[in-house]
Amino acid sequence: MYIIPNNNCNLMCKYCFIGKLNNNHPIKMDEQTLINAIDKFNNHLKEIDYHEGKIIFYGVEPLISFDLIKKCVNYIKENNYEIMVNLVTNGTLLTEEMADFFKANNVGIGVSIDGPKNVTDQNRIYYSEKLNKVVTSSLEELINEDIVILDASRCSLLHAWEIFESRHRIL
Repeated sequence: MYIIPNNNCNLMCKYCFIGKLNNNHPIKMDEQTLINAIDKFNNHLKEIDYHEGKIIFYGVEPLISFDLIKKCVNYIKENNYEIMVNLVTNGTLLTEEMADFFKANNVGIGVSIDGPKNVTDQNRIYYSEKLNKVVTSSLEELINEDIVILDASRCSLLHAWEIFESRHRIL
């Protein structure tokens, strides 16, 4: 099940229309809606006799709602639901606290990137500094914790080899 916990983003990517539409009208999912969704999903899994569900926090930038992600993970654990949690992020808001929480709770993370530094900096507009430096720092943290996968965009597929080589430089 995909959960979009909010509708805003901290980037202004040239190719993304969603952030431009939503940043002036922020909406955030409330805790009760999240719990209702998790319970309904778990009940559905039981009805179809499926034993391992997956929730993916996705869309715009889910780490803006880190508190909600934590509540989700903790609620699943407290209720012994057989549901894995993953998320896809642009990587810019990741902190050591978040990385520690994700590792401790087996939360899978996908980091979306557009390509090597010049491509990322060209497409993803960050409000205060070049994005590549921030994302590279986040990727290093996630790689050190062994909890990261890279999420390919159409643009990044054009630069797959450069991304692969740069990932090995980070390691």
